[in-house]
Amino acid sequence: MNEKQKEQFFIEFNNSLHRLGKLLLIIALILLLSVPFVIGALNGVAPELGGFLSGIAKVGIIYI
Repeated sequence: MNEKQKEQFFIEFNNSLHRLGKLLLIIALILLLSVPFVIGALNGVAPELGGFLSGIAKVGIIYI
């Protein structure tokens, strides 16, 4: 494998990892936002929107 092939492989590999990382981040954010509402729906209650947004603001900053 010559230098040009190695460089092309690295670029393709890096792009695929970046794409995978973005996809997994979106999935994690969807789960982070939806779990409280799903649990609330199953138990017949809903999280208070103000408290939910305050909690997301404190925890979500880690993921963004």
